[in-house]
Amino acid sequence: MDQVKITLPCGFETTYRALNFGGEKVKKCIMCEQEDLIVDSVLNLPANRLRLKEKEIELELEKLKKLQNEISSVKQDPHFYFEKSYERILIELDIRKEVVKRKFEKKLDDYYTNLTKDLKAQKDTIIKNFEENLAKEAKSARTAFERPSIDSLTNIEEKFSVLETYLKEISQKSDDLNKLIRLSKKGQNKKLHCCRDNIDIERIFGDIVTSDPQLNYKPAVVFDNRQNDSSFIFCREEVAENKFLFGFDKKIQLWDVSEKKRLMEYTGHSDHVLALCMIQNDMFASCSADCTIKIWNISSSKCVRTILGHPLAIVTLICLKNGKLVSSSFDKTIKLWNYKTGECIKKLESLKQISNFTLEGENNTIICASEDYSIRIWNVETGINVKTLKGHTEVVHFLKLINSNSLASGSFDKKVKYWSLESGQCLKTFEVISEYPGPLAILNSGYLISGSVDGTIRFWDTDSGECLKMMQANRDNVCGLYLTKNENVLTICAQSSPIFWSKF
Repeated sequence: MDQVKITLPCGFETTYRALNFGGEKVKKCIMCEQEDLIVDSVLNLPANRLRLKEKEIELELEKLKKLQNEISSVKQDPHFYFEKSYERILIELDIRKEVVKRKFEKKLDDYYTNLTKDLKAQKDTIIKNFEENLAKEAKSARTAFERPSIDSLTNIEEKFSVLETYLKEISQKSDDLNKLIRLSKKGQNKKLHCCRDNIDIERIFGDIVTSDPQLNYKPAVVFDNRQNDSSFIFCREEVAENKFLFGFDKKIQLWDVSEKKRLMEYTGHSDHVLALCMIQNDMFASCSADCTIKIWNISSSKCVRTILGHPLAIVTLICLKNGKLVSSSFDKTIKLWNYKTGECIKKLESLKQISNFTLEGENNTIICASEDYSIRIWNVETGINVKTLKGHTEVVHFLKLINSNSLASGSFDKKVKYWSLESGQCLKTFEVISEYPGPLAILNSGYLISGSVDGTIRFWDTDSGECLKMMQANRDNVCGLYLTKNENVLTICAQSSPIFWSKF
């Protein structure tokens, strides 16, 4: 990308690297040294956008070619690749077995047999998943990505549109192949974790853990809650990369978490702020226990509209893709709003109280956690409860969409469940040993993250149901968990300072 030719407004050409050198947003023209250049505006010139898009396609094609070559090798003999993938960890098990055998012969043999059986069962399960995904990929496979001709097109925007569609097809194929390759390398992320040799057989022998570099995070405190009148953070919302809104009791604050700096404060609610959601680049909405929804201008910090309509506390607020707001309340109703006019467009009646989590689903649906331990899917156009997911034995407290057809839920029954939205069936259940699971997030790799009331966050393999890693965020309830675009993690604890976890 660095060597892509960029045309300047003065007519001279430079390179992408030279234009971006130093990181300034505004700089003197590199060639004529007279005109001030806004870097983003120069890059958005039609000819420059086209060149950058063509280079992006070239880089994606190179990546796709490498992935296709790698997956072709795996396809020839998947079992061989999986055997090689698990070879090192199985050899480690053998070596460790011989080292400790002299002390605990019988216990050691029993434990080793069970451990290798479980490991091989995991391998067989993953091979089965791989072969199923491979079969799906083969049915819809498009292996050749011949570059579309744009020479006959005269309009640059038409050319750009054709190339953009082409790039999306390539990127989707790369994502599909990446998933297959990650499955084929599961065994490489396994290692033998050894503990002291003087307590019991598990600690003597060790256990199988995952050492995936995607799970390496280091913490940094965002800010000290003691500078606020109340230390309790009720809600949060991302505005831009590293910029978050936080609800502190009756007020809302905008923070730059990377700079640990408060940028703005918004006041107007008369009771606890319970939910926040972005509705435009410079607008957000809040709801409160004072039974109101407020619409705010981020830059001016002014409340531009107050919406009334719920007689009891409003606990959830989301903005749908069509721009409409959805709220749920302790009054057992879900309401659809036009936030520009304050008009209530539709009211959905629930037989049970809605808990504090609502998500937007596919095809004009919303997904709500209900007090009766169920998860209900509503059509917002018709107001009909189209599907109910049952399986938890306590109140469902958190929801997270994995993709368009998969949902994760966390409940007071100390379980995280993984659902198929199409069938309504629970596909997997993850046991949280210590306390009930809190907020949920999903990494691009497919790993699920859950917070907990015991102050920990856990990383889960959604294929095997295995807990891959646990990190101690604080000693109190993790009530908020948020992923940035770069997959850094922000954890909000009930009575402790927020922590920003960055990858290393």
